[in-house]
Parts: sequence; C-alpha cells; structure tokens
Amino acid sequence: LPPMETIPAKAWISLLFLGLLPTGAATILRYQLIRTIGASYFALGMTLIPVFGVILGALILSESVLLTTWVALALIVAGLYFAQRSPKPSKIGDQAKNKV
Repeated sequence: LPPMETIPAKAWISLLFLGLLPTGAATILRYQLIRTIGASYFALGMTLIPVFGVILGALILSESVLLTTWVALALIVAGLYFAQRSPKPSKIGDQAKNKV
C-alpha cells in the first residue's frame, strides 16, 4: 500500500462517494426488500445474479459464452423453478390424514 499522505484528495472523495451513495443506497434497498418480500424469497432472487452477469457480459462486452456456461445457467433457472413450485400433497401424507 502507498503511504496515506501520497493518496490524492480526489481518490479519498471518490472512495467516500462510493461508500456512502451507491453502496449505502443498495444496502438500504436490500434490507427493505428483505423486510417486504422475506429473506428466503430474496435469496432465491439473488441466485439470478450469475445469469444476468453472463447475459449482460455477452451482450455489452461481447464475451464468449461456452456451452457449459449455458448448461450451468439452465440448471440455475431450473433450480429456481423447482424451488418456487408449490409442493403437491403426497399419497403417504393423504393416508396419514385419513387415519387420524
């Protein structure tokens, strides 16, 4: 690390700006979303970050996307689908209810 006195004032102002405004706003938004929609639903949505990262990297930065990456993204989306499905009652559960 360079000595603290050699770091320009513009760098300190930039660091302060990035720490307070975008990062602070994102943190407040995150906690508001968790309070509103719940932690488990929020966590499921966070699994989409790699999907958007790959797609935006390919579209904006012209990054190449391999077949294995598309398979991985499909597995993420499939996992979200199965996590969001409402469970169907099992036959064993129905039989247990009838015995009571």
